Amino acid sequence: MANYGITPLILTDFISAIDNFEGLVPQPRTKRSEKKTDTANLNAAVSQVKKFLNNRIDKLAVVFKDANPDFVKNYDNVRIVVDPRTDHTKIGVFVTDKEVTR
Repeated sequence: MANYGITPLILTDFISAIDNFEGLVPQPRTKRSEKKTDTANLNAAVSQVKKFLNNRIDKLAVVFKDANPDFVKNYDNVRIVVDPRTDHTKIGVFVTDKEVTR
């Protein structure tokens, strides 16, 4: 291989690069699995918080209805979940041949 300019050092570096690449190949699938698990855990946590708010805190707020009705109205208003508007950004590209001038 020396006739082709491949030294033992180059060969060792090449084999090392192959080994490193083979170690990275399963990462996208692993990351997707981890993301799915994290999403499920987040959904479970959100569900627990909603139950806590509905079963405990909302009932506790009613205690203040006579003494401070504005507090209860404000509390009820902030408990309304508002989904934020989603905007999509579009990008336009004009491609020309490098030989074409404007």
